[in-house]
Amino acid sequence: MSDEVPVSLIIEDGQSDAFGTEELCRHSKRVLWLAVRDGRRVVYKGLTEDLRHHPEEIASLRKEYSLGFRLDCEGVVRFYSFELHPHFGPIIVMEYVDGYTLQEYLDKIRDDGIDLPTLDERLRISMDIVESLEMIHGAGILHRDLKPDNILIRKRDQRVKIIDFGHADAEDFMIYKNSVGTPQYGSPEQQEPSIGSKAGDIYSFGKILEKLLPEPRYRKIIDACISEEESKRPDIEWISEHLSGSGRGSTRRIWIMGAGLALLLLVVSLKFYFSNDNRDGVNARVVEEVKTDSIFEVKTMGREPEDVETPDVGKNVTLHKSETESVAKGEYVKAPLPSKAAETIDDTTNQTLQDNVTAILNKYIRKADNINKRYGKLSYTDNVEENRKLRIKRGNEHYALSDSMEKELSGLGIDKSTHQEAYHQLWTHIVFETNRIDGADEIVRKIMQQLETQQ
Repeated sequence: MSDEVPVSLIIEDGQSDAFGTEELCRHSKRVLWLAVRDGRRVVYKGLTEDLRHHPEEIASLRKEYSLGFRLDCEGVVRFYSFELHPHFGPIIVMEYVDGYTLQEYLDKIRDDGIDLPTLDERLRISMDIVESLEMIHGAGILHRDLKPDNILIRKRDQRVKIIDFGHADAEDFMIYKNSVGTPQYGSPEQQEPSIGSKAGDIYSFGKILEKLLPEPRYRKIIDACISEEESKRPDIEWISEHLSGSGRGSTRRIWIMGAGLALLLLVVSLKFYFSNDNRDGVNARVVEEVKTDSIFEVKTMGREPEDVETPDVGKNVTLHKSETESVAKGEYVKAPLPSKAAETIDDTTNQTLQDNVTAILNKYIRKADNINKRYGKLSYTDNVEENRKLRIKRGNEHYALSDSMEKELSGLGIDKSTHQEAYHQLWTHIVFETNRIDGADEIVRKIMQQLETQQ
């Protein structure tokens, strides 16, 4: 490599040195500088003055660049080039991230004496780390020094960026198999010189999770990650699945899955039961009533749904069906909110309250439909694993949406009963829509057709 590397720098704010750089931080062996190239801020990572001609340290810096350059994902800081700077010696040129470390995020919470940010926010940060770690491991790389100081949170969108691959390793490297890891976060086996394994990063993530998600509901996941026995730690997919299913939306997820499963089983059971017993006079009469003018009702939270008159199209309308089978076809309309206002308020106030709740519910139903349009069909038979992950992401957006509706209703002082009814009406709509779009209804129809063929 030539000793002369073309560098286009701009001096900013009068604080930069003669090379247009500003020192950001300094450690025992490494220094970080902020620089501007072609109008864009970048970071230089190089060696301290006494190590800039040290062959082993130069090789170690080059190894860090070689590993980091393999990674091209949103959750990892990007490595642009390895160069010989005329003043700083060998350097890595990499992405500048305007943000703060996860450690600063946690320290501010503690120092300010305030409550933790919302669970949704902390859970999203945790999932960002999991997804980034999955990409790192997928590239055959081990970070080996995962800790809050090496995780940045970008200011503009609060997304995670994992940094500092100075201790990272991969199977194809034969140098620097030294013991690594910060004692507070490093796994027991990392105290011995070796390449280590993915389980070491899992252990470190578990220690981070202790700080980020202290709620008791996450203890099982944390304990699994920080097991002293390397072989007993879970893989990243297990963590992703259990972490995404154990947050504030876990109850909702259980309800949704239960509702969807109950829907499928009920439709199939009714069809099978009526088809095989229609020689009985009573059952035949029941079948006829079902086929002529049945009403398919969904029970929510143990409440018996009320029979409400169907208002004009465009407003909330009942979940009535002309045939049970039409549920499997996705031919439904939105269910109304029953009047739940207290008897102590007059009819005018009650109607105004009801209209406000209805308007808010319909607004969020439209937003839910827009989410579904963006994702489109997520088939259960094609690209199964990919679509499963997308369904989780889509579900998280739906959860955030229902949270927003809850906050808006709470701001209006809505009574608890009406508040819960609106919440479950929104999720009933989401369940039916996602089943219809993803093809669950088609699966039901095929099962029903098979049953009819067997008669």
